[in-house]
Amino acid sequence: MQAAAVRALQVALSASQVEQQVAQKHADDSMQSAKDALAMRDARLEELQRSVREAHETHVRRLCEGGVVALKHGRKGKPHPRHVRCVRDRLEWSRPEYSRPDGKSYEKAILCGEIMTIRGGAATDVAKRLGKGRDEERILCVTATSRTLDLEFGSQAARDEWWELLRSWHEMQSALDMPAGWSSSLPHPHGHSALPLTSRLPPLCSPATVSIPRVSPPEGGRRIPIDFSPSALDMEEEVA
Repeated sequence: MQAAAVRALQVALSASQVEQQVAQKHADDSMQSAKDALAMRDARLEELQRSVREAHETHVRRLCEGGVVALKHGRKGKPHPRHVRCVRDRLEWSRPEYSRPDGKSYEKAILCGEIMTIRGGAATDVAKRLGKGRDEERILCVTATSRTLDLEFGSQAARDEWWELLRSWHEMQSALDMPAGWSSSLPHPHGHSALPLTSRLPPLCSPATVSIPRVSPPEGGRRIPIDFSPSALDMEEEVA
């Protein structure tokens, strides 16, 4: 009797151990399935973020290559409209009527690596000489190591739109030589988010269009249109 009881107890213990092993395997399998699901979700999220980032960068580059027409102020002469655009690592400008898609007319330029800061208002000596008749909220100043580029837009909204676009271009170009996760320290226009480029979503600019009097922009990508009065376009030519 005692031997039979011992055998029965051993059988029961063995069965319990088997059940425990089965339960542990089931728990391990469930845990692994959960880990696999999380890894798959993270991979999909990373892919989505990469797609959004690439779409945004493509959007920015197209707008930058299309460019904008703005009044350029110089150290000599009166302001004149210039077609300003960003192509590869160059911030370049030309007369709107002479600008060509192949870039041969864009002799004046600032390299991306030369840009020190981008600010609105009377941020340079040239901008400070504009006088009280000018609205500083429409002025955008690019300061580089060798020169400045001082632009006047038709409105503060138009200036801020190009300011943010120019900053994004500078960040994308600079990031090519920077560690992963780097973001530009250049200031944003007021009212724009200071999130890094990889967190911003397109589009940056409105698809609405406004005609530019007496200026026929060259063919190419979409331009951000700026409206200037005819009198502004009839000013004497400055030294570019």
